[in-house]
Amino acid sequence: MNKVVANYKSLDGGTQYKRRYSRFSNNSIEYKINSEEVWSPHLHIPAVTIKNLAFALAVTLNIFNIADLITTYMGLINGDFLELNPVILYLFQMSPVLMILFKVSITLFFSILLIELSKLKLSSPLTKGIQLGLILGATISTFVFAITSFHNIFLLLTT
Repeated sequence: MNKVVANYKSLDGGTQYKRRYSRFSNNSIEYKINSEEVWSPHLHIPAVTIKNLAFALAVTLNIFNIADLITTYMGLINGDFLELNPVILYLFQMSPVLMILFKVSITLFFSILLIELSKLKLSSPLTKGIQLGLILGATISTFVFAITSFHNIFLLLTT
């Protein structure tokens, strides 16, 4: 059994990561990496930390949220769209500013929570589960906002 320590630099060029792995006589490999890294031993790519992943996900989520907000606002102002979300429709009918503040503040709140939680060294299964749930929720929300934005753009261009 050979024990090897491989050093990698992060994508930002600052942080060094160590991976320990053992090669056994049957050519199987046991990897031990930092728990905060997302890494595939088969791809041989530098580590992407949960912190970097959470930040990129939060930025992408907010970009698509803004795109959805702008296209929904344009469709509602022109009278071309019928908003199906009763909360957003109620806020829009009260004041478009309330709708904008609500959509932006909710997404920003969860983005900040995701980024701040990703900076912590998590040890308990509960906190790791919460972090994973936020990442999965943000990923699903990003896809939903992206699909909705592209659909809204299509509807705006065809009406």
